[in-house]
Amino acid sequence: MGFHDFRLRLRALRSRRRAERDLDDELKFHLEMEARKKRIEGLPDAEARLQAKAEFGGVAQVREECRDIRGLTFLENLGRDIRYGWRVLSKTPVFTAVAVLSLAMGIGGNTAIFSLVDTVLLRMLPVRSPEQLVVLKWSANRAPRGLSTSFSFNDGEGRFRTNVFSWTIFSGLRARNQSLAEVFAYSPLSRLNVTANGEARMAGGMLVSGNYFSSLGVGTVLGRPIVDDNDTVDGASAAVISYRFWERAFGLDPAAIGKTIYVNRVPFTVAGVTPRAYFGVSASGFALTPEIDITVPIRARDRLEWNAQHPIEWFTGDIFWVQAMGRLKPGVDPRAAQAELSAILAAGMPAVVARDQRAGVPHVELIPGGQGLDFLRKDFHEPLLILMAVAGMVLLMTCANLAGMLLARATARRKEIAVRLALGAGRLRLVRQLLIEGALLSAGGAVAGLVLANWGVRALLAILATGFHAVAFEVRPDARILAFTAGISLLTTVLFALAPALGATRQDVASGLKADTPLTAASHRFRPVRALLAVQIAVALVLLVGATLFTRSLANLRSIPLGFNPQKLVLFGLTPGANGYDEVRGNQLYTNLLDRLKRIPGVTGATLSAQTPLSGWSSNDGIRVAGDDSPRGRNADLNFVGPSLLEVLQIPLVLGRSIDQRDTATAPKVAVVSETAAREYFGGSSPVGQKFRWASQPDWEVEVVGVVKDAKYDRLKNAPTEVVYIPYTQRYRGWLEAMNFELRTAGDPAAVIAAARSAVREFDRMLPLVDVKTMEGQIDEALAQQRLFASLVSLFGTITLLLACVGLYGLVSYSVASRTREIGVRMALGADRLAVLRMVAGQVAVTTALGLLAGIPATRALTRLVESQLYGIHAGDMLSLAMAAAAVLVAMLAAFLPARRAMRIDPVRALRWE
Repeated sequence: MGFHDFRLRLRALRSRRRAERDLDDELKFHLEMEARKKRIEGLPDAEARLQAKAEFGGVAQVREECRDIRGLTFLENLGRDIRYGWRVLSKTPVFTAVAVLSLAMGIGGNTAIFSLVDTVLLRMLPVRSPEQLVVLKWSANRAPRGLSTSFSFNDGEGRFRTNVFSWTIFSGLRARNQSLAEVFAYSPLSRLNVTANGEARMAGGMLVSGNYFSSLGVGTVLGRPIVDDNDTVDGASAAVISYRFWERAFGLDPAAIGKTIYVNRVPFTVAGVTPRAYFGVSASGFALTPEIDITVPIRARDRLEWNAQHPIEWFTGDIFWVQAMGRLKPGVDPRAAQAELSAILAAGMPAVVARDQRAGVPHVELIPGGQGLDFLRKDFHEPLLILMAVAGMVLLMTCANLAGMLLARATARRKEIAVRLALGAGRLRLVRQLLIEGALLSAGGAVAGLVLANWGVRALLAILATGFHAVAFEVRPDARILAFTAGISLLTTVLFALAPALGATRQDVASGLKADTPLTAASHRFRPVRALLAVQIAVALVLLVGATLFTRSLANLRSIPLGFNPQKLVLFGLTPGANGYDEVRGNQLYTNLLDRLKRIPGVTGATLSAQTPLSGWSSNDGIRVAGDDSPRGRNADLNFVGPSLLEVLQIPLVLGRSIDQRDTATAPKVAVVSETAAREYFGGSSPVGQKFRWASQPDWEVEVVGVVKDAKYDRLKNAPTEVVYIPYTQRYRGWLEAMNFELRTAGDPAAVIAAARSAVREFDRMLPLVDVKTMEGQIDEALAQQRLFASLVSLFGTITLLLACVGLYGLVSYSVASRTREIGVRMALGADRLAVLRMVAGQVAVTTALGLLAGIPATRALTRLVESQLYGIHAGDMLSLAMAAAAVLVAMLAAFLPARRAMRIDPVRALRWE
C-alpha cells in the first residue's frame, strides 16, 4: 500500500459517515440496475428484485468487504475495543478507581524520583554543546609551601588537589593553549548585600571573565550578557541578574535594564537578565552561594573586596582564587591537552615550585564538565539511586497486585469470554481486548501519576533545599519525563495485564457456558496468583524493613543530646564587612544592635557568635598548652562569641564562668572550652586557670576561665569536637566581618523576626538579614537527607502494605469463588466449617511463608547496602525485621473476611451447577 493509498484510506476513516452513505447509495444503484435488467427480461418487479439480490450476493458481506478495502480495519477495530473496554470498566467503578489509584501511586512515585535522577545525575547543563566542556583542576605531590589558596584538599593517595588558579596563570592558560577552543574563569561570591529598588536583600553572586557567557553559549532574555569589554577596570560596573532575582526584586519589569543596584554598597548597572533555566555551572550553587543571583565582571573583585583596609593583589599577586572551565577542541586527545596545560601551569608558577621542590611538578587534570560541578551529585548519587530502586519495587508490587485482581476478575467474566469464543471470536482478538482494558487503566494511572509526580517533585526539592546544598534548578515536565512516564505505563500494562489475559482466554468453552455458579478449580490454576502474592509480600517486607530502619535512624538522630536548648531560638546573620564597615564601626554596630535586640518585646536574651550550632562548618587553629612544642599544636574548633552566649543557648556550665561583659578587647585574654577540649588538652587536671597559646599567634596567651558541656556545632552524626569559645572582641585574626545573632524568646520565635528586621534597619537600611530561621528549622536542615529517606520509604512502605492487604483479600476471594463446588462437596461429605477455614487459611499461610522466605534475605542485603545512610542501627538489626514481619502478618487479617465467607457456603446451592 503506497502513501497515496494510505492518505485516501485515512481520509475515508475520518469521513466515515459520508463514506457509508456513498457506499449505501452505490449498492442500491447496483441492485436497482440488476433488477431493471430482470424487468426488461419480463420478470415482475418483486421477482426481479429478489433475483437481483440473489445474484448480487449478501449485501452485508459486500459492505464489509468494501470497508476492509477502503478503510484501516485495525484502527477501526482498535476504536471499537477501546470503547468496549471503557464501557466494561465504567460498570465496575470501585475496581477501576482502586486500580487507577494504585497505578497512579506507582507511576507517580517513579516519575517523581526519575525527574530528580534525570536532573541531578543525568541531565547536561542547559548550555551550547555541553559535552565539550571540561573543568580545569591541578594536583601536586603535596601542597606547595607558601601557596595562598582555598578550595583544596588531599585525595586518598595523599596528593594535593585544587581547582583554583592565580589570575596570571589563568591568563597564560587562556592565551597560550592550543587544545581548548575557549577558557573562561569564574569565582563565586557569597553573602552579597544587594540593594535593589530601595530594598536590601541577601544574594549570591559570581565573578566571571568577559568570555564566560559567550563560551557557554548562554544569552539573555533581556538586555545583554557580560562581554570581553567588561574585562577591564573601567568596564567592570555592569551586572547581569538572574531571572529569579529579576522576578523577586523588579517584578519582571523590563525597565530593570539600566537601573542601578548596589552590591556591597558598590553601584552596578543592570545590563541583562539570564534565562529562567540558567543556573550557572553548578546545580547546587557553591558552598555559601546557593544561587547565582548577580553576575559581575571578574575585574570587580577589587571593588567588592570586604577588607578594604588591607587590599589584596588579586590580579597581580601569587594568590590562587580563579576557577576555570574550557571547551575541548574537536578531535583533541584530552591526555595531550592535559600535558600541554601542565607545561603552561609549571611555567607560570616557578616561584611557588621553587619554594618547595618536594611538591613536584604540578599536573593539570581535565574533568568532564558537561553536567557542571558535581557537589549535589556527589552527595545524592547513592540516595537517589536507592530511592529509584524503592520506587521500582513499589511499581512491581502494584503490577503484581493488579495482576491478581485481574485474575479474580477473569473468574467473574468466564461466561462472557466463553460466549465470545463460542461465537467465533479469535483468542488473539480477546487477548487484545483485555490488554486494551489494562492499557486504559495504565493511561488513567499515568495521567493521575503525573499530577502526583508534580506535587512529589516539589516536596522533594523542598526537602533537598533545606539541607547543606541549595537547589538552583527547577524540575518541569518535558519530553524526557513524559517519555519515561509513557514507557513505564506501557511496561505496567504488559506486567499486570498480559498473564491474566492469556489465562482468561485459555479456558474450556463448554464448561464456561454452564451455569453462573463458579466451577471447581484445579490447584495449579492458583499458582500464578500465589506466586504474584508471594512477590508482593517479599517486596512489602523489604520496603517495610527499609521504612523501619530509616525511621528509627531519624529518631536516633533526633534523640542525640545537642548540648543546648533548641526551642524558642531565632537565628540570623549580618555581613557589615560587605558594606564597607571597618573594625571600629563593625564592633560598635554589634554592641549597639545587641542592646537594641534585647529590648524587643518577647526576647528574653540575645547574643552573637561567628558560628551557630549545627551549621556544618567551623574555624580552626592549633592550641599549644604548657609542655607542647609541636609547631601546629592540637586542633581546636573556634567560635568567637558575644557575652551571655552560654546562657542564651542554655549550654550547661561545668566549671568556672562563662564569657560576659568584662571580656573586652583590652581585658586579659580568656577562653571557655568544651569538655572534650578539656580532656584532650589538659587530661585529668582542671583546665580553669591554665593557659595556652595559639599556634598561629604564639605571643598571644589565653587563660581558660570555664568549662561547658559539649554542644553540637558540626553535623549530628559526628562525634563532639574540641570547641574553644573566644570573646569576639579578642579575636586575634582581625575583626569579624560577618556574625550570627541568637535570640531567646518567651513565645513563638517566628513572631520576633519582623521586629528584628526593623531593629537592623534603624542602624543601616542597606544591611539585610542573612539565613533567618529558628534553631529547630536549622535542625531540620541538618536532618534533610535522613528525613527524605524516612518520609519516602515510609510512604512507599505504607503503600505496599495496603497493596498486600488488597492482594491477600483478592487471592482468598478468587480462591473461594473458584472452589465453591469443591467446598460444597467437602461439606456434603462431612467436613465441618472449621476444617474449611483451615484449608483456606493454610493456603494463605503457605503463600505468606514463601514471601517471607524470599523477603528476609533481600532485607539483609538491603540493610548492608544502606547501612552508611543509617545512624545507631547495624546491618543485622532484628528489631526492624521483626516489626516489618509483624506488619506483614497483620496484613493477613485482610484475608479473614473471604475466608469466613467460605465457612458459610451452602452445600446444596454449591452442588446445583449442572
